[in-house]
Amino acid sequence: MPAPNAPEQLGLFDPDSESASLRPEEEFKAALAALLPEPIPIVVTDNRSVLISVRPGKDGRVIRVQRAFLAADAATLRALARFVTRPDKRCRQKLDLFLARRRELIETCARGRRESTVVTRGRCRDLKAVLGRVLKEYGLKLPGLRIGWGRPAPSATARRTIKFGSYSAPDRTIRVHPDLDSPEVPDFFVDYIVYHEALHALFPPEPSPDGKRLVHNPEFKRFEKKFKSYGEARAYEREFVRRKLA
Repeated sequence: MPAPNAPEQLGLFDPDSESASLRPEEEFKAALAALLPEPIPIVVTDNRSVLISVRPGKDGRVIRVQRAFLAADAATLRALARFVTRPDKRCRQKLDLFLARRRELIETCARGRRESTVVTRGRCRDLKAVLGRVLKEYGLKLPGLRIGWGRPAPSATARRTIKFGSYSAPDRTIRVHPDLDSPEVPDFFVDYIVYHEALHALFPPEPSPDGKRLVHNPEFKRFEKKFKSYGEARAYEREFVRRKLA
């Protein structure tokens, strides 16, 4: 299945979004395999053009899926299993919707493991210094955590939401929206975004009682409210989004 051509309308940060949370690869393979009628090898790829394929292999069929599917919910996993075994219009529509909403995640996964460097210094801010300051101030011990500026998102007129930051677990990298590299954006807000994403490294997603993936568990939320300007940062976030999407 090639990448859909629908224009992406999601930006970089939505506090309630699971789109950037990738489950462990082996957990994903086990969940998909449990939905298949027979054992079929599953390969996770970083291909950005062919996102799903079922092809003959040495010992039978092989399923190849793009890494972005590690963020799939239960319904999308069922549609993926249906696509592998007996594809129909309904499962194709479900998969197209999932992929259309996660074009940025697809790009991140496609380039993430191949990138050896990240750009930390912007026009106004050095994210490496911001991360160091935040980790020290809140006593977070996260060795190997990387940070860099993300790519510009589509124009504001094409967005419904804005994501200010993201965390990629496979390469332990935080990315911050380049719109925050501005003297008009207060330091406390950039610090808050970096702190929020660092907490994703400290508190990975976990299964919830209803079987879904809990991205912001109670401990995550408790730690997030320890940010010294939490209320002010959330208020600024709402105002920033209002102005950007007006």
